[in-house]
Amino acid sequence: MKIKFIKLLFMSSQITIFYFLLIFSFFSCQEEKIKKTVKNDEPMVETTDILTIYSDSAKVKIQVKASKQYTYANGNIVYPSGIEILFMDTAEKETTRLTAKKATFDKLKNIYVAEGDVVVFEKIEKKTLKTASLVWSPLEKQIRTDSSLVITTPTQIIKGNGLIAAQDFSRYEIIKPTGIIDAED
Repeated sequence: MKIKFIKLLFMSSQITIFYFLLIFSFFSCQEEKIKKTVKNDEPMVETTDILTIYSDSAKVKIQVKASKQYTYANGNIVYPSGIEILFMDTAEKETTRLTAKKATFDKLKNIYVAEGDVVVFEKIEKKTLKTASLVWSPLEKQIRTDSSLVITTPTQIIKGNGLIAAQDFSRYEIIKPTGIIDAED
């Protein structure tokens, strides 16, 4: 009887030690996960096939599409594989399309910066803007650039440096026009 009790006591102490080691290893793993921090230059989240919709009064106004998106701890977003921004009219039909090879969203400034073969195409008047970089401010509802640019319309080719325009490219002002060429009919 005494031997069985000692054997049982010995087994229960082994089980207790086993559980203690198991719980200890669990908490030590958890502690290691908590200690791991995200560096500022590393994205917290990587997402693919993105569609972000901006709406007003339950109507789609803007769609932002991208194949890849990196979101950082400070709220900034990088679109390393390009971006496509569609601007809609009140009937939710696309009026203007902005594309670029790369883009970033600066959360603090609330602006998108599009870079690399930036093209803005306005469908109604068939105007096309081409530039190296462009800033879109959703708050101000405008696009702007300090870069050189070319605007092509059905009747003209306009060159210049710097531009401020409505985000749907319905109206624009070129800061320093450098030339206008009338297109032949």
